[in-house]
Parts: sequence; C-alpha cells; structure tokens
Amino acid sequence: MSYDHTLKPDPLEFYQDTEGLVLQPGKKPWSQTSCRFCNSKDNLAINVDDGGFHCWGCFVNGGDVIDYYRQAHDASFEEACRALGCWVESGPKRNAKRAKPVVNALQALHILHSELMIGYIVVCDLRAGKQPPDCDVDRLAVVVSRVGAVLEAYHAQ
Repeated sequence: MSYDHTLKPDPLEFYQDTEGLVLQPGKKPWSQTSCRFCNSKDNLAINVDDGGFHCWGCFVNGGDVIDYYRQAHDASFEEACRALGCWVESGPKRNAKRAKPVVNALQALHILHSELMIGYIVVCDLRAGKQPPDCDVDRLAVVVSRVGAVLEAYHAQ
C-alpha cells in the first residue's frame, strides 16, 4: 500500500469540482477564492498548476491538493490519498519503466519551495519543543520523495 503521485487529481478540477470553489483568475498560475478556513473573501491563493495554496487571512497553506484535503477534512495523509484516488493497494512492479517527468526549471523551483515550506514547519515545531504528529512525519517523507523526483528529472535530461 502506497501513495502514487501519478494518480493525484488535476488541481483545477479538484478545487472547482471536488471542493466546489469558485476560482477567480489571478497572476498565472495563481487564482483567488474565498477561504473556507477563515471565511475571508478572495484571500486564498491557489496554484492551479501544482495545487499549492496560501491564505493571506489565516495563513493556512500547503503544497498540493493532498495537503488541502487533509486540512479541509481533518484527514490523515493516507485517508486523503484514498479519498482522492492516489493510494494503491500494491506497490509498483520493480522492473516497471517509469515515464520521465517533464519539469522545467521554474516548475522545479515551485515544487522545491512548496516542499521546503513543509519541512520548515516541522523543524519549527521541533525547535519549539512540539512533537510533530505522525501525519506531518508521513508528509515529510513525501517531501523527500518529491525533492528526489525533481533531482531525478534533471539527471535524466
């Protein structure tokens, strides 16, 4: 049983169709909408390319649609992945060829920025003497995986 990032839903479809948000176009790739966490109008910025989000009212944020689902529905990482259809019951075949990811430099920087923010939050909690919950530790493992995927993409070029 594991997470398969290739099955993660399209961010635009997820936010509009699954979550019912009305997105107002902003500076690409960002769109604005009302924040369900603090009920502020048009303070939630959503990156429709990678699913990252940040509210300028309550400062809730995350790197992708899984993070959003987890926070909006108080779900664990596995529960969110199952609900979004990106949790598989058996791992990939060991000899299966993986498609080469197509990531340009700017996209790679956006991914790394989002992922490093998650790591930073966990480190800040640790420095403050807080034990991070298991879901944050699980998400940090995904961070490491995504950063590794970006590195692999550049080695493959």
